[in-house]
Amino acid sequence: MATGAPQSGLYRPCATILGWENAPKPLMLLIEAQTWLIQTLINAGIEPAEAEAESRWMLLETGLSAVQMRLNPDQPLSAASEKQLKQMLERRQKREPLQHILGHQPFWDLNLKVSPDVLIPRPETEELVELALAYLPTQGPVQIADMGTGSGAIALALAQTLQKRGQPAEIWASDLSEGALAVAQENAQRNQLEKRVLWLQGDGLTPFFKQALQLDLLVSNPPYIPLKDWQELAPEVKDFEPRLALTPGEDALLFYRLLASEGSHLLKAEAWLCVELDHGMAQATLALFQIPTWQNAALKKDLRGCWRFLCAQKSPSKHHSP
Repeated sequence: MATGAPQSGLYRPCATILGWENAPKPLMLLIEAQTWLIQTLINAGIEPAEAEAESRWMLLETGLSAVQMRLNPDQPLSAASEKQLKQMLERRQKREPLQHILGHQPFWDLNLKVSPDVLIPRPETEELVELALAYLPTQGPVQIADMGTGSGAIALALAQTLQKRGQPAEIWASDLSEGALAVAQENAQRNQLEKRVLWLQGDGLTPFFKQALQLDLLVSNPPYIPLKDWQELAPEVKDFEPRLALTPGEDALLFYRLLASEGSHLLKAEAWLCVELDHGMAQATLALFQIPTWQNAALKKDLRGCWRFLCAQKSPSKHHSP
């Protein structure tokens, strides 16, 4: 037998003979997938705690349950689930918000659609809903307005809660953005609340004045981030959420000035205004409401201990200028 190097093509690699190159790739285990997701997110610049929470949310989106994730971490993912995770992760690595990738965000007892047309509802705003409910009359019909509604989160949370109470309510919600109002209306439909809120397009309080309302509650989470701070926000916020919903421009107190000077004209005597605010401007915001048309103005802290809300009561009519 001849010796030396084999001629090219004389022998096939054993893997070809056995078909190993066509063998299915081993499926990723759940515990491996979560570790991979967390580390990839951290490498993309996302904080570890947030990365861990987002990894769980991504896995839930594949159809896994929280119980499965807790009790069976060694189960293999399906090929379809692994592909879905890779697609989500590719977008998230570019710092697109996970809520935009998934298309929704839980809020209160609602499942809200979110898009680049609206601000993603934050947990702090659920606390604003709680405050607003605390200042509403608990008996009889109520009238409420939500200025700058965005996704409709506040108005719909109030509508849902009052519906569960069996308390009649008329709720108006406004936004300057046509795109935001379209998202809000879709959220009303997907949560079976389409008959509970009237949507109005317009700037500031103007849509409500056109309705000649006399409210039991005026609530708002207006744009309040100073322009210089907006420029330093995380990419998820600055590059993907609407600037119109985040900053009013150079005057960060613009909408609070409006609410302080004109908001009382929409309220019944001794009715309440509740707003979310920037903790760094809390005292400046409070000072705007230290005028005769308002009483009992007070700052409220969020669950993290930051000044986050202001509630003020319309003064009795005798304190108003004729």
